[in-house]
Amino acid sequence: MNNNQHLRPPQVNLASSLLVLYWAFGLVKVLLGRFPQTIYISAAVFLSFFGALILCIWLISRGTNWARWLFLAWFVWNCFFSPWSLQHLSPRPAMGAIYSSVQLMSQLVALALLFLPTANRWFRGHVRSAITPEHINHNYPDLTPP
Repeated sequence: MNNNQHLRPPQVNLASSLLVLYWAFGLVKVLLGRFPQTIYISAAVFLSFFGALILCIWLISRGTNWARWLFLAWFVWNCFFSPWSLQHLSPRPAMGAIYSSVQLMSQLVALALLFLPTANRWFRGHVRSAITPEHINHNYPDLTPP
């Protein structure tokens, strides 16, 4: 993770906020939707999914480069299946379309921001400077020579 949180580009801050908005709209969409008969299994699946998603968003905001690529892959995957899933997620089709549109737009803008040159430099700078002597001295005092 990136140790330079105060140097985080504003684009990454905005992208993280948009991804949290995406997460919140997804949660509302699921809560307003119809649940199958196996409510406990569905609840466990949804909770684990939303937990993993918020973890991915948190890792992106902390500068974890692979997390933004994972989210990009998730977005591409969803683009193939989301048009078919819109009908059963909301009892009111117009409401589902609105939620899905907000989610799609927030994901598109967030991903565009996460792959701008300044964000790329920030994420890649983390990879090069992840383990520095200062990092080792601060986090592993037993390893530093006397």
